[in-house]
Amino acid sequence: MIYMSSMSTSDGSYTLTVTFRIGTDADKAQILVQNRVTSAQPALPQSVQTQGVQTAKRSTSILEIVALSSPDGRYDSLFLSNYATINLLDEIARVDGVGNVSVFGAGQYAMRLWLDPQKLQARKLVPCRRHQRRQPAKPRNRSRTARHSARAESDRSSNTRSTCRASSMTLPSSRTSSSRPIRPAAARMTRLRDVARIELGAQQYSQTFKLDGQPAAGLAIFQLPEANAL
Repeated sequence: MIYMSSMSTSDGSYTLTVTFRIGTDADKAQILVQNRVTSAQPALPQSVQTQGVQTAKRSTSILEIVALSSPDGRYDSLFLSNYATINLLDEIARVDGVGNVSVFGAGQYAMRLWLDPQKLQARKLVPCRRHQRRQPAKPRNRSRTARHSARAESDRSSNTRSTCRASSMTLPSSRTSSSRPIRPAAARMTRLRDVARIELGAQQYSQTFKLDGQPAAGLAIFQLPEANAL
């Protein structure tokens, strides 16, 4: 091993890159790294152990970037990047010699909750940064770090972004997200639709990808260390 470098982001993801000297047996190096990861896993939070830690080998340089575009402008960057993630990511990753594939663009679809400060104030509600459960979590429930929340995407100068902890729970199909109660029935019943605008948007707004100035999505393909680029 030559050196290690790590990167962590506010959404809870963490990446550790271990670089080896040229000529090192990549398979042997991966096994040694995996052994180290296995020995460190008991010290990691339970939520991390549940999601798992992935260990993979790849070349540090990008072999090529493939762009997806919509010639007639029918699809935006969000649709294209979501399409690439669902239909192309795994297919390309299984090709011989491919070490990893990353999708550039708006990401996948996600439910966006745009809170109205005035409506929250009228009901004396305040968004909390951390959610503490009052009862033990059931097997179908889990607490995880949510993505950034923005006050108004259209006005980037006044954005207020924060990272929060949220509990993802499986709800009955008959109850929509907009009608989910967020205040006990003993007080005034308040639902999400009363204080927020709910829409299907992008998982993140911090990244964009364009081809010739038009919305697009990109797939960055990394090759295995021992693979031939041709």
